[in-house]
Amino acid sequence: MKKIFINGRFLSQDITGVQRYAIELIKLLDDFIEKKHIDKNKFEIIIITPKKIIHDISLKNIKTISFGILDGHLWEQFILPFKVRTSNLVNLCNSAPVFNLIFGKTITVVHDVGFYFLPETYSKNFVRWYRFLTPIIFKFSKKIITVSEAEKKRLISYFKKPNLRIEAIQNGGISMDFKKEFHQILPIENRQKVFLYVGSLNAKKNYHGVLKAYEIFCEKNNDYTLKIIGSTHNVFGNFQVNIKESTLNRIEFLGRVDDKTLFEWYNCSSCFLFPSFYESSPFPPIEAMEMGCPVILSDIESHRERAGNAAIFCNPNDNNDIANKMLEIANSTLLQKNLQKLGLEQVKIFSWENCAKKTWDVLSK
Repeated sequence: MKKIFINGRFLSQDITGVQRYAIELIKLLDDFIEKKHIDKNKFEIIIITPKKIIHDISLKNIKTISFGILDGHLWEQFILPFKVRTSNLVNLCNSAPVFNLIFGKTITVVHDVGFYFLPETYSKNFVRWYRFLTPIIFKFSKKIITVSEAEKKRLISYFKKPNLRIEAIQNGGISMDFKKEFHQILPIENRQKVFLYVGSLNAKKNYHGVLKAYEIFCEKNNDYTLKIIGSTHNVFGNFQVNIKESTLNRIEFLGRVDDKTLFEWYNCSSCFLFPSFYESSPFPPIEAMEMGCPVILSDIESHRERAGNAAIFCNPNDNNDIANKMLEIANSTLLQKNLQKLGLEQVKIFSWENCAKKTWDVLSK
């Protein structure tokens, strides 16, 4: 029997995109064992985690072992290798222990390398660590998985590695668990006049552009409010945005919310706004389209790959252009209906099941 260990540090971290990816993937691999898509007589999947974990994902067939007294990077670099040694190790969240990379057999999922291209949007310590670790990941990993063709192209151009070592597998959207809770997508006529932003409140996501574009929008249309879901994170650099008090009064900062609340906002908003500077394969645009919410996205390659013709695209470096796209949406119910229809078709391309199947194809080999 072949043992496959999974670096379970993600179960001890707050959930952002990479942790969400790992949890969705693990739940589906567990389900594949249940349905005999994975032969449990040939493969044993074991997750190794720090002692202090904050997420229980109730697996039936994948064993979880909590081990060691440290946490964070120290646990990953100095404790995890003692348990795994030179066995097969899968790292799902951008990071991996150096020992296993050099002496073991590892597969690493690299979601993005934004810290190379927009270092000013991250903390200095984060940039230093990942600029040290990432070249080692690319030199020694037996296989790299990334989450879009756009990101694969970027990785190959930067690290000069052969295409065959990098596999591009797109993320899914809303998990099956939460899809079951929503039986009706609200028609455009029943939605609130709300622009919705979901994401970390940092410069890489162009959060400041969202606020400044909304300020410009309000000079011509004051019927719409702006709802912001998300929080800052210590890996990102700090910054401030100055906007008029009259605009600020029309913005509601909702902070971090649970998935049920998040999807309710997708389902009642008139437009989802996401003009980020850098993305690899973001969840929020697909989630919004899956809930029938029209989307405005920055015109970058990964968004074009993800959204196709089901979105309006804007220049993330031009706040006036973002505001003009917002006005187009606000002034046309017909455009909103068309984008809703296109979005619901586009999301059929993406599913966590497809993501898990393609990932297992890589892992099993």
